[in-house]
Amino acid sequence: MRNIFLLFFAMPAIIIAAPAQIKAPPLTPQQFAAAEGTTTKKVSDGAPREVMVITPLARAKDVKEAYQYIKTESASSPISITLKNGKILDNIIGINVMSEGTMVIFKLNTTKGVKLRIENIENILSLNAS
Repeated sequence: MRNIFLLFFAMPAIIIAAPAQIKAPPLTPQQFAAAEGTTTKKVSDGAPREVMVITPLARAKDVKEAYQYIKTESASSPISITLKNGKILDNIIGINVMSEGTMVIFKLNTTKGVKLRIENIENILSLNAS
């Protein structure tokens, strides 16, 4: 009993005597990705794969940036977007991202004038220059 009593009072001295400056360990790829707004998670269905989770705002900004890049690189080609359901939005002349990034507004040039189309960010599959 006396040994347990001495050990109990000796432990706080060890904790107090710890150095004042403690260096943080380097970030793991998952911690770094989380700080950037993305993360990866292991899928638990038995398959050895990972799924990357991206915030909707980051994804929407990427779509808008890709649109701007295609617009400057191939200015004469019409830009289209392929949706997950197989539909294609042709002749896109502008993109606006909603404040939370979950929806994107597309300005489409049609034969009946300029039309607006709002799509959820998760429905967008790819951007194409025709």
